[in-house]
Amino acid sequence: MIMKLFLSTDFEGTSGIVAWEQIIEGSAEYEQGRRLLTDEVNAVINGAAEGGATEFVVNDSHHYMRNLHPQDLRGHATLITGRHKPLYMMTLLANDTPNRMGIRQPPDIANKDARPSA
Repeated sequence: MIMKLFLSTDFEGTSGIVAWEQIIEGSAEYEQGRRLLTDEVNAVINGAAEGGATEFVVNDSHHYMRNLHPQDLRGHATLITGRHKPLYMMTLLANDTPNRMGIRQPPDIANKDARPSA
């Protein structure tokens, strides 16, 4: 049986991200931030595979949306990358994908009244 998992990613909240310089393309620490995000996505893929997931679609959703290292994604994941996606963080989320996960999404994505913790 195929179990498909859709992952939408963002930098904010990623373990080890503590400064804007880690998430802004062109800054000295950006490469470190990319590695941290890619590693965290891979941890989710590994855990989901152990739980029975067989297919992975990863949507890069931060800024220019080309932050993940595609060659390093595990699980033969399909990567949705690049700007100008009609539904931004939820691009290509099909009705036939019951298993959805947001990795490090800002809190206001789900609730306009949510505020990040200080």
